[in-house]
Amino acid sequence: MHLDNDDLDSARAAFVKAQQALPDSPTLAYIEAMLLLHEGHEKEAKERANFWYRRLVRQGDLDEDQLDFLAALADNPGATLADQLLSAEEDMATPLVSLQALLAALPIAPKLSIEQDAETGRLHYTTTAREETLFAAWHEQFQVMVDEEVALGFRDDPWGNAVEWMSELCAHPEWLDAPQVVQDLTLALTSRFGSLPWMAPSLLEPLALRLSRWLEQARAAGDGSLCWDDADNAMLLRTGLALVVGMERGARQHSRELAEELLAIDQEDSLGLKELVLDQLLRDDRNKEALALTEEPQKDDGSLVLGLLMGRTLALYRLEQQEAAETALAEVIAHNRHALELLCAENPRPSMPHADGQVDPGSRAEAWQYRTLMRDQWRTTPGALDWLASHR
Repeated sequence: MHLDNDDLDSARAAFVKAQQALPDSPTLAYIEAMLLLHEGHEKEAKERANFWYRRLVRQGDLDEDQLDFLAALADNPGATLADQLLSAEEDMATPLVSLQALLAALPIAPKLSIEQDAETGRLHYTTTAREETLFAAWHEQFQVMVDEEVALGFRDDPWGNAVEWMSELCAHPEWLDAPQVVQDLTLALTSRFGSLPWMAPSLLEPLALRLSRWLEQARAAGDGSLCWDDADNAMLLRTGLALVVGMERGARQHSRELAEELLAIDQEDSLGLKELVLDQLLRDDRNKEALALTEEPQKDDGSLVLGLLMGRTLALYRLEQQEAAETALAEVIAHNRHALELLCAENPRPSMPHADGQVDPGSRAEAWQYRTLMRDQWRTTPGALDWLASHR
């Protein structure tokens, strides 16, 4: 449940309790592999799966199927968990495997119509008649529209008739020449599989390569910004945001590279990617780069302030710039009085966002959201939580 809620710190604590209660359960091997992959530790997931396999083989209590699963897990944790998920999907297993094969063999993305506006210098992507025809054929099967009032979502559930639309897409791969089709597919896959790191390589990375090709074309059209509200740009940018979010755990480096591409071409950062890139740099212990990112100019509209302030504070603390870290922490406290309390508490009461997923700057919900995403980084940084507690 904690992994489903993206709360890695609570998930780790729950795993430790499970390990204490049932130290010899083979389920622990499966759960620990899942947890380590969510945390981005692929090498350690393989090492720990090997440890569990050797330990449980010695005990000799497992049947052949369990041993086969543990052996596969030790060999390749991500692929094994992906195969298990596909086999558990029953009706969708066959079309999902076909979709993976289609995405693996996608031809190079076609050229889009992208031009630089003569007056503003901004870049405009405009759909062509062919793309609109391809989208119309796809939409007959897919039947669900993107909800343009939220960052990532549909007006209805796209998975009710997924067997049909996946099968038809595999029969008509040319539909993926239309960015609007790629947008729909990306949002659908991210909504269902984006929280499962082991699904990113086969389902999302091929689509990210396609989008990067289109972003290269946009950059070749001029030096201007590809802004959300211009022409049909939102299709490309929404696809990018879904891919960055969906690949964040299962293909972290690719996710960060795509986020940086989007930040470079969407100079207004209408997707709010700066905080996400900052969190990834901190997770990779690239603290100097993280600090440099927080020093770049940003929109002064109150959005994402806590994540940037806390990220700056953590980077400075890790770099042992004590005085600057104290100053940054004072800014955190001035912005959100709940942040330190929630980060330092072991089991605080959750605080939910608004129905649309937004949180108010300075609110307890904003502090809870930050805790959920990044407390594990503070907990695993020696002395960091004690330092925060001393300033409460």
